[in-house]
Amino acid sequence: MLISKQKLGVFAMSIAISGSLLFSGCATRGYARRQARDVDNKVTALASVVQEQGERLDATDARARQGIADASSARSAAAAAQATANQANATAQAAMNAASSAQSGADTTLIAQRAANLENRVSALEAGGGGTGNAFYPGPITTVIFKTGRWDLSKEAQRALDNIAVPLTDPNSAYRVEVQGYASSEGQEMKNINLSQQRSESVQRYLVSKGANVANINTVGLGTQNPIGDNSTKSGRQMNRRAEIRVFPTTK
Repeated sequence: MLISKQKLGVFAMSIAISGSLLFSGCATRGYARRQARDVDNKVTALASVVQEQGERLDATDARARQGIADASSARSAAAAAQATANQANATAQAAMNAASSAQSGADTTLIAQRAANLENRVSALEAGGGGTGNAFYPGPITTVIFKTGRWDLSKEAQRALDNIAVPLTDPNSAYRVEVQGYASSEGQEMKNINLSQQRSESVQRYLVSKGANVANINTVGLGTQNPIGDNSTKSGRQMNRRAEIRVFPTTK
């Protein structure tokens, strides 16, 4: 059976259209596969970046945690060091307090001994001249005043000592002299004790320079003992910075 030209044309056109569609379909699938591969590559690359970022974040977090732990450890160490320092300070302060208390006790003992020695000397003089066979009698007290922290004699003090120095230069006279130095309450007690002793010795040196016999002059520093003025006032402290001189002659 013969096929008409019209049918043959339709058949040919159908084949052409089918081929075109088949070729087009193959091209579309290839493009899709290429696009899929590109997407897969991008996803893989992105996953690698995400993994790296995650690892960096984990490392940063680990360092942060370690830093927090180190800071906490440092704070604990600092607190322990501070506690040790506080304990050391407390121990040092207790030692200082103990030393101060011991020094205060030693100062009190020293003054008590000096005062007792002075009283014994005076009692011995009045009882029988301390083995000389003479009875000594306490004369009036002469007082000289010193400046703050000083033991050198002022011109006024020298004039006061001149009044009692003349009879002391007589080689035929028997006498004893007691010089008691004092200080105001300013400063440390031991410093005041030493200062009062220097004041009494300053008086002794001056009397000796005027011809008195040094062997007949006793000196003692009694610190802040026996104040004659109020140490809370300027005028009172000035009165307490003094030396008292008493001559013990053999006749009244």
